[in-house]
Amino acid sequence: MGKDVTDSRDAGGAISPCGGWLGRQIPLPMYVGEAALLVGVMTVLNLGWMPTKPGFIGVEPNPYWAVILLFGGRYGFRAALFAVVLCTFAYCAAIVWRGGLIHPHDLMAWHYAKSPVLFIAVGVVLGMLVQRDKDRIARYEKERAEHERLREQMAGEREQLRRNNEELASRIVGASETLPILYRYAKRLNCLDVQQIYLALSELVQEVTKAEQVSVYRVRQGRTVPLARNGKRLLGPDKRLDPVLQAEVLERRRVVTLEDLLERGVARPEVYLCGPLGAPTSAPDAILMLERIDFVRFHEGTIRLFKVVIDWAANCLARALDQRPKDE
Repeated sequence: MGKDVTDSRDAGGAISPCGGWLGRQIPLPMYVGEAALLVGVMTVLNLGWMPTKPGFIGVEPNPYWAVILLFGGRYGFRAALFAVVLCTFAYCAAIVWRGGLIHPHDLMAWHYAKSPVLFIAVGVVLGMLVQRDKDRIARYEKERAEHERLREQMAGEREQLRRNNEELASRIVGASETLPILYRYAKRLNCLDVQQIYLALSELVQEVTKAEQVSVYRVRQGRTVPLARNGKRLLGPDKRLDPVLQAEVLERRRVVTLEDLLERGVARPEVYLCGPLGAPTSAPDAILMLERIDFVRFHEGTIRLFKVVIDWAANCLARALDQRPKDE
């Protein structure tokens, strides 16, 4: 009472009809129940409809051949052997019970023993042949699965190698293109208009890092006001600045990376890189943010380029602020 009875099934589809110790130790294959049911039905029909021919004696071919050929051809050697034993037992039992044989040794007469002998001979040979083919097919399937696994592994490694080659090529090309790009933006960054410097900075970082979104924000009382994005003026509502960025970027004048934000427990940071914008001798009043970039392009080279631009921007902003009229 109170115990669950569950079926146990092995890797080959074997089923145990009970959940006890015997069922766990000796799982029964599926063909056991099927063969026993089929032989039982055939025996009942034989004794009920043909009582004068117990075990289908005299009927050619003997209907028990269907069980042996079916299970031997479908499941292999063990199923064929089990079907042979089952059919032989049913045949002999029916003859002893309804045939009026007093002694079981009377079954040794060829008239009675012919069918069991043929059952055993044909069933064993058939089972061995089928089992050999099944084992060969299983071996081929295992080898095919292993080859498929190796092929998928090689395809994955080849794809990874292709991506690495593309990234390496893009880094090499990017490094060779960086100096001309910096030279092209030098004139724009050396102007005296702070707003133009902000526009040039966002466009420069977006171009040299291949980022999707780079923005400049002015910071006032812990809130950010958008000024520029990807080289274009940007208008929008102000937003609260994260306290980690407030402390690290504005107060300590550090470039903060995505890894820094994650280490400080910032949940789902929306920035990959952030640095201060302002003259070296004064408190920064703006920040430069790299907000969206393909993750494979975000590496140490990107961080170094971003820091170079931040240092360059500090000198450009200091020159622009020094030349600004005092009444502005």
